[in-house]
This record gives sequence, C-alpha cells and structure tokens, in this order.
Amino acid sequence: MLIDVLIPVAEKGGVENVIKIMLQELESAKMYFRVIQLVWEGTFWLPENVDFHPLLEGRKGHTLQEFADIYADFLKNNDKPDIILAVGWPYMCCVGRAVAEYYKMETKIVSWLHNPLERYEVRGYGGIEELKQADYHLAISQAIYDHLSMFINEKYIFRVKNPVKIGKRHFLPVSYGKKLCHKLLSVGRIESQKNLELLVRCMADLPQWSLDIVGDGSQVDYLKALAEKIDVAGHIRWHGWKEDPWHCVETADAFIMSSIYEGFPLVAIEAMSHGLPVISTSVDGIAEIVKEDVTGYLYDINNDDTLISLLEKIDARGYVVNNCYECIRLAESYDSRQVMEKMRSILWKLI
Repeated sequence: MLIDVLIPVAEKGGVENVIKIMLQELESAKMYFRVIQLVWEGTFWLPENVDFHPLLEGRKGHTLQEFADIYADFLKNNDKPDIILAVGWPYMCCVGRAVAEYYKMETKIVSWLHNPLERYEVRGYGGIEELKQADYHLAISQAIYDHLSMFINEKYIFRVKNPVKIGKRHFLPVSYGKKLCHKLLSVGRIESQKNLELLVRCMADLPQWSLDIVGDGSQVDYLKALAEKIDVAGHIRWHGWKEDPWHCVETADAFIMSSIYEGFPLVAIEAMSHGLPVISTSVDGIAEIVKEDVTGYLYDINNDDTLISLLEKIDARGYVVNNCYECIRLAESYDSRQVMEKMRSILWKLI
C-alpha cells in the first residue's frame, strides 16, 4: 500500500511528532509512505530515510489551484497512491480530491485534523464543505469526532487516539506525599495559541511558585520582556527547545498548559507518562484525560483568577494529586504501538 501524507506546512510540533511516530511504527506493516509537503520553509523535521517531497517554497501567495497543480505534476512522474492522508487543513482534502479526479484514480482521501474544525475555518483554511471532499475521516479526540458526526455519517469517521512514544521514564516527581516543590513545567511551542502570557502574568500573584518553560517560538522575547516588566523574571527559567524536554527538570509538581485552543495536546500525555499531573485550560481533548483530583485539574480559558485560585488551593493542601501512577496508567493507553496498530487496521480496510 502506498500512502501519501499530504501536509500544507510543517515545523517542529505535535503534528510533526505524530507523523514521525506513524512512519516509525507502520514502516514494517507493508505500507510505504511518502510525505508531500506543499510549502517548505527550510525546516528539516523528518529523519533522512523518509521519502520526503517539499514542492513549493515560502508560505505567502499560493492558491488552492496551485497546490493541486504542483501535486498533480509530482504524480505525473511518480506512482499513484492508494491513500492520500490529508493532514491538517480541510483544504488538503480538496487538493487530494482534485488530483484524484484529474488522474481518474481510485485513491481514497482520508482527512486527519489536528485542531478543532472551527480553528481552520477562522483562519481561512477550509471548513466542513472542504472536509466533505474526503472519503473518510480520522478523529483524534472525542470532541472532534462528535463535531464531525453532526455533518458526516459516523460510518465514515474513525476515532483514533494521538500516539505517544512512551520510553524510559526519566523521573517520578518527588513531591507526592511530601511538601510541594512549587514547580510548574511548560513544554511546547511558544506561540500566541499557547497563551503563555497568562502563566507569566499569574506568577506575580503566586510568589511561592516557579515556572520552567521548555520550547521556542515567536513570543519568547515578548514574554521575557513582560516577565522583567512585572518583576517575575526570577520565578521563570527558560530552557529553549530540547530534543528531550523531560531531562530538563528532575522535579516538578505538575505540567501546566494555558492554550486558547487545541485538537489533542500530545505533550500532556507525554507529561503523564512521566507521572506528572496536568493543569490545563479546558480545551478540546484535554477533558478526556484530565480527571479532577486524579490526573490533574482544568481551569477557565484565558482566566487568570481561576488558575491563581486553583494553585492557591493546591498550595493549602500540600499536594497536587494523591497518586501519580494514575497518570501513568492513563498515558499507557495512548502508547504508540497500540494506537498505530488500530490505525494500520483501519487504513487497510479502506482500500
């Protein structure tokens, strides 16, 4: 089976990690993958042995017709795929459909969203009508599944968890049953969607807490300046981007997220696999894994007061959750081997 992973843009984030896990886990399942990236901006995010084809350079000025034309040109001299896995933008389903019809291929188009559909619509990347150009759909969260099922027959939608590569655990938090360390850990892209500004602001009202931030992005300088301005720079440690972020902090009380929206935050599962409970805004996907007082807590999106109140309550009782092993048990249900075996089975049934 030949599968083209059709992706509009890529950097170094959760979606890219999921694709890499899929390629690693399914490479011996009689599946051959090509990664077709429509717009490339110089970031090498895949292993060298992956069949990778960047087609255009520079993000601005491209049209949907240009995407379809450049992909059709690629297929003119290459084998036609059995499946086009349209990752991200709903517009990728349109590109796949246009090319399949142009060559009169029986190729199946399979959508694979990694954010709530409305986020693509707001940014002009397509909506439900574009998504309907696909034959089948993979839903990474129950929220995405439920939304799609409002418009698409459920027999064409498959619930497939986001996979996590669970390896050796670097540590188990030492604070369970002991005095709090008052350390919070954030890992991920430092962009407006992640809303780390909220965490920086809250440090001013939580002088006993400290925050370790692992990652990089366009808002780093702005947030460092903000931390200096409100006099909390001494409470925040910036580690930059790390290949393995879990080596950076040997003790932490909780993993913290402040996102405005998410599809399914893979990094939260990774944190739980190390025994860290998750404190997060109530974004899509998170409610499936964060069970109050068991694996973590939820607070209101973009609401400083609810996070401050929550951390003050945790401080008063002296611990985050009773048993870190509940986090580990939940994370193991997202183990890449189990998830990718289900995905392998689904993809084979589609052709």
